[in-house]
Amino acid sequence: HTHTAIPTGDVLIFDALNLSTVNVIEKAHKGSISTLAFNDDGTLLATSSTKAKKLYEFRRGSYPARIFSIAFSRDSSLLAASSESGTVHVFQVDKAAASTSGSSMTASFMGFSSYLPEVVSDIWQPVRAFAQVKLPSPCPSLCGIAKGNDLIYVVTAEGYFYQYKLDLHAGGECKMVGEFTLFESKSEEVAATFLD
Repeated sequence: HTHTAIPTGDVLIFDALNLSTVNVIEKAHKGSISTLAFNDDGTLLATSSTKAKKLYEFRRGSYPARIFSIAFSRDSSLLAASSESGTVHVFQVDKAAASTSGSSMTASFMGFSSYLPEVVSDIWQPVRAFAQVKLPSPCPSLCGIAKGNDLIYVVTAEGYFYQYKLDLHAGGECKMVGEFTLFESKSEEVAATFLD
């Protein structure tokens, strides 16, 4: 039996260098937090919960699904989330931030309201995915966004590394441009396939 130091669904931001609490986000989720990701400069935080009903106020789809990983692009303009449904959803962070620019609390710490407690974030409308990736088969996976934001990387528990081309203007379904086998094959070689 485990006990948490803070209530389920709350996020505590702790400064380990100064041994002090920086912020507590109460009721970020109704269930336990399962995934956390900061952007590169530490100004934005994304989380998902074990109840998988929402990824903050970003709308993934109509059905709940467990989130395996979340990742910001290096410039913090995109957020990707991989789920048990075999999809990776890509959200435009700056679009969500622009629609939430009225909050003074937002600018001070987290970047936009979907990272604030439900009481504050209830005023925001959910943001639909800008783009999505459909994996060949659903399995646990980790996702990432390449430096130029035009490639989505996915590593799966089945031992594959996929590259998908993201259309930065139109969004929509991302096209697979590379598939690599990470586990050695019987011939002791690592297989790779590039698709045009």
